[in-house]
Amino acid sequence: MKTKHLRRVDIWPQTGWRMNERTVRRLVRTMLNANRRRPNYHLDLYWVDGESIRKLGRRYFSARRLTDVISLTYSSGPGFLQGEIYICVPVAEKQAKTYGVSLQAEVLRLIAHGVLHLLGHDDGSEDQRQRMHRLENRALAQLNIKTLDNKAQKPLI
Repeated sequence: MKTKHLRRVDIWPQTGWRMNERTVRRLVRTMLNANRRRPNYHLDLYWVDGESIRKLGRRYFSARRLTDVISLTYSSGPGFLQGEIYICVPVAEKQAKTYGVSLQAEVLRLIAHGVLHLLGHDDGSEDQRQRMHRLENRALAQLNIKTLDNKAQKPLI
């Protein structure tokens, strides 16, 4: 008998902005399937505005500044990962212009960043940021999405 897996990615656009959901799901599945410790997952992705992400930052991290992505892990046990990723579309738009990439490519990079956080990666130090950036680029390259080099990647806010 074949083992059944839960591999679910739900997308909740709260800003009216939309992108190709198939590509989003492909990116998430590629990243999570590569992490064999968690063959089962349920992730919710939200496209939000600046005020919404600011409220989330205050609520969960006591942060007052605007940010591009927030990841929240709800369950991370053996073989299962459940969480949410919030992408701030207005910040992603600004970053896409700064980096010279499409909004879709920037949102996909932020999703990859969020997935890495859900998997336990941190970006508190410069070495950790560079490692996460390399992993983001690797995931995006697998889908033939333009990546950023380390020199172009600067915090916008």
